[in-house]
Amino acid sequence: MEVEVKLRLPDSHSHQSLLSLLSPFHTQTLFQENLFFDGRRSELAAASAALRLRFYNQDRYCVLSLKRKPSISGGVSLVEEVEHPLDPLLGRACVADPTQLACLPRPNRVLERLEELGLGRVGLVCIGGFKNVRNVHEWKELRVEVDETLYEFGTCY
Repeated sequence: MEVEVKLRLPDSHSHQSLLSLLSPFHTQTLFQENLFFDGRRSELAAASAALRLRFYNQDRYCVLSLKRKPSISGGVSLVEEVEHPLDPLLGRACVADPTQLACLPRPNRVLERLEELGLGRVGLVCIGGFKNVRNVHEWKELRVEVDETLYEFGTCY
């Protein structure tokens, strides 16, 4: 099981200070593009689900993921996530024409889960996305990822 702790930094100065502090432990930098899809009638949102295509390092690789069943207990958020690696060329074809998502080769755990939920035949549309610059550090047996998230409306850290 993966455990994520997400903390928001107040500004770019705090972000840069943290990166400087962790620099001896830096292992890689990932450039991510995240695009989200939903049905024409927001069927996935209504089912508390999110379908995402994530491209890494300018299309070096791509992952299709489905997140669903979010819950908060004792201040801790839990989310079920299923992922499936995807050829970046297929991923880009799906961005250009989201109906192609339903035609992806099987087996595909994400599409199988969508079908189990009765959402496999929903006509999908791209609803937007954002980009990340993720600096990855290995520190004391922990993987520490520090993001700079780029939205159309601004940047978060």
